[in-house]
Amino acid sequence: MDPINVMKQFLSDSAAFQTEQRISLTLESLQQLARYLSGVPGRKNVIWFSGSFPVGILPSSDPDVPDPFNTAATFQEEIRKTADLLTAGEVALYPVAAEGLASDAAYEANGKEIGQKRPSLAMRDQVKRLQAGEANRDLQHNSMEELAKDTGGQAFYNTNGLGDVLTRVVNNGTRYYSLAYAPGNTQMDGKYRRIQVKLLKGKETLAYRRGYYADDLDTVLAAGLKPDTDPLLMLMGRNLPDYSQILYKIKVVPADPQPPADAPRIGSNPDLKGPFTRYGVDFAISPQDLRLDPTADGGRHGNIEIVLLAYDREGKPLNFVVTKGNIDLDAKLYASVMQVGLQIHKEIDVPKEYVYLRTGIYDFHSSTAGTLGIPLTESAAAK
Repeated sequence: MDPINVMKQFLSDSAAFQTEQRISLTLESLQQLARYLSGVPGRKNVIWFSGSFPVGILPSSDPDVPDPFNTAATFQEEIRKTADLLTAGEVALYPVAAEGLASDAAYEANGKEIGQKRPSLAMRDQVKRLQAGEANRDLQHNSMEELAKDTGGQAFYNTNGLGDVLTRVVNNGTRYYSLAYAPGNTQMDGKYRRIQVKLLKGKETLAYRRGYYADDLDTVLAAGLKPDTDPLLMLMGRNLPDYSQILYKIKVVPADPQPPADAPRIGSNPDLKGPFTRYGVDFAISPQDLRLDPTADGGRHGNIEIVLLAYDREGKPLNFVVTKGNIDLDAKLYASVMQVGLQIHKEIDVPKEYVYLRTGIYDFHSSTAGTLGIPLTESAAAK
């Protein structure tokens, strides 16, 4: 392989890697937004202005790249999961292409190449740029259409009237009907099932979710998760909002008595130095927000994860505790839990300074989460 083609392949692979990172971050942000908005009752409309919507990667359109399929990737599972979370939270997505009217780069003033070429070569390069630009626009518009249709929204592109678009979205988004039905086919085979809504009269265009996947409840929202990805840790960032899919109360107080200075630290940070304070965190979790499956003896069974994550003033992680485990309740204990909530106690060691403690709960059976943050200060520790 000659050095020029090697460099072209390298540049193509680098661009594909950067695009994959953008796609992953974008879909992860939409999933976090969907979980946050699920706690707000009613329909929510999200207007998404962006200069590009890279929600999929096609093979390279450059014929000189030795392996065009080396840069191709698919994010269908993550898109599917994102659409499921948005729909479950009654969130309609309205993607708006903020670049305005789209033009071909080959006709732009700064698109002219410097140097001399034979007319045939210049024409070939111009055709290549036109094809690549058209393919890229089609890809982005298809991505916008897919996300909008999957959530009951509408995509807007190739227009300079962004103010008019905003007015139209607000007017349309505030006038809607909520429809529900029970499908006659109860077989959960994972196949895509289309939904069609028609008007008896009139020719208006309807915006609604076009279908769904007949997945089992255990996997419908967890599809696409990588084995090494913790779904709750992605929601535990210092500046992320609190999520309310699972409601709970916490009581955070310093342990009494405090452990000796040379006692082993509680937490996953072995480098925690200096004087520290041990806090006890008592959870009271709403059982109605957890999926607790019935057992043969009349009890309930579930599977959850609890995370404690302490940050300093600058948002740097100081220490964290991650616990995953089963919930096994007999009939008598389950009746008590329904009255007072699910009681769980955890502890964590943090430095004797300002600490912001993020707490979180994740239900593996329903793929729902709840988080809550609280500032801890030296005065609180002294009390």
